[in-house]
Amino acid sequence: MPRCTDSIRRSGRGSRKAATRSKPRNSCAKSKLGTPGRLIAPPHTLTLPSLRGIQSTFEASHGFEAALLPARVLINRGLLGQKHLAQAESVISALDLALQEVIDNATTPRDKDAFEIEIRLTDNLGDRGVEGSEYLYFLWGNTSEPRYIPLRPFYDQLEENPYRDRLMASLYHWVYQTTCRIFSGFGFEDAKALFTYRQESYKRERENGQDVDLEGEVECAHPSSVVNYIRHSKRLMLKQHEVDNAFSSILGDELGEAFVKAHSMFTLSRSVNIPMMTPECRDVLEDAAYYINGDPVPAVGVSHWRDDAIVSWLDEYCQEQFNSGVECRMPVMKCFRADDQRTFGRLVNALPRMVRTAFALSEWYSIAEKMEYEAHYGDRDATEICA
Repeated sequence: MPRCTDSIRRSGRGSRKAATRSKPRNSCAKSKLGTPGRLIAPPHTLTLPSLRGIQSTFEASHGFEAALLPARVLINRGLLGQKHLAQAESVISALDLALQEVIDNATTPRDKDAFEIEIRLTDNLGDRGVEGSEYLYFLWGNTSEPRYIPLRPFYDQLEENPYRDRLMASLYHWVYQTTCRIFSGFGFEDAKALFTYRQESYKRERENGQDVDLEGEVECAHPSSVVNYIRHSKRLMLKQHEVDNAFSSILGDELGEAFVKAHSMFTLSRSVNIPMMTPECRDVLEDAAYYINGDPVPAVGVSHWRDDAIVSWLDEYCQEQFNSGVECRMPVMKCFRADDQRTFGRLVNALPRMVRTAFALSEWYSIAEKMEYEAHYGDRDATEICA
């Protein structure tokens, strides 16, 4: 008689944040839908134990039926067909092949992933997750350490440009907002929020008689010192009808192309439409992610230069995350019912745009890295990242 032996669960992966509460942490369970699928990894990643090689008995997984409705969505869209079934050993591996093809079709051989993107489809985020296959979780995020983009090399090359501050304000907005659309970004607002939190925390500690150096440890990295075009980017940034004229004022093909690509990247990111969760699924996700205390790891930090307040607070934020030991969330965590074909379909629709946006951001990070290297500022290695 067949026996069901493996529930095949895995916990979700998160990032790093300062600990805000202390709870016992349970061990992670394996995922019913298998190992994480990375864009930089070969296909066949959402695998489950197969029936191959078993002679007199076989093992089946609890929750196997959870893959059937998502598979039906892909079949109805023409994304899962005979060619996938012919290469697959199970419904799950056929689903894996189909999803990998969706990703592959959104990329080109020239695309490079600077963020080590990880995509998961799982039915359980940990021991407190809802049992059974009633809910599924779509997880997306970066697993690399934060990348840092300094804008000073672009600013310096616009010295005689009449649109200088407005172009730079727009560039900051395009890069930062693109990052926040698919990952977690760190910029002026994040630095300002962390500064305010730390300032209030130190004041409370001083009032309680503790010896803290408020001025030395907090005020030295006051966000008011950040360059004007970043501090006031929302006010200074170009209106849509002004973009073309401002671009035409840029001297230098390489510099102009960098701005054009940043604007195109931002426009592409606006088309990413990740479905909202229902209140029911939001509650389920919060319960399932009970032990995931941290916020996502920033994928990109954007500032004027390496010695400004944004970088200081990015360093502070990352150090707190690294030292806290908490498990942290991935930037995109969506819960949906396994029978909710509409939501899964919308996630499938969003996935190619998310992939293309991530690769466009990877390309722009490479452009910024090259610009910084060629600028020869010399106070730090141009290839060093802020982490």
